[in-house]
Amino acid sequence: MDLIVDNYVQSVFKSKGLKCTPQRIAVFKVIEESKTHMSIEKIHTEVKKLLSNVGLATIYRTLDSLIELGLIEKVHLEDGCHNFTSALSGHRHALVCKVCDQIVEYEDCPLEGIKEDVSKKTGFEIDNHYLQLFGTCSDCQASNNT
Repeated sequence: MDLIVDNYVQSVFKSKGLKCTPQRIAVFKVIEESKTHMSIEKIHTEVKKLLSNVGLATIYRTLDSLIELGLIEKVHLEDGCHNFTSALSGHRHALVCKVCDQIVEYEDCPLEGIKEDVSKKTGFEIDNHYLQLFGTCSDCQASNNT
C-alpha cells in the first residue's frame, strides 16, 4: 500500500473518530493489494501472514468498519456468501456467475440517469447505489454446451 493510500485511509478513520489499528490496516492492505475479490477465509489467511494472532471475529468486525467507512465493498454471491474488494478504485458494478462464483467488474454505470429521475420523483437525496447482476459466465456457458 503506497503512502498516499495509507495517509488517506488513516484520515478516513480519524475523521470518524476511529483508531487506525494494525489489524484494520492489515485487513485493508490485504484487500487493497489483491487483484481479485476475496472471501473472508482468504482475507483471514492473508492477514495472519502479517499479524499471526488475528482472530476471525476481528476480521468480521474490521470488514464491517471498512464497509461503513466506504473503503471496501461487499459483493453478494449466489450461495449467500460474500466477497470483498477495495472501493478506492472507483465506482463499478459486479456481475456474478451463479455456477462458478466468478466476479467480473463492470465500470460503466447505467444508473446515473435513473438515479436523478428517482430523486426528482421521490424527493430522496441519493448518495450512493449498488447494482449487482447474476448470470452465467462465458466459460460456464461453454462448458454446458460441450
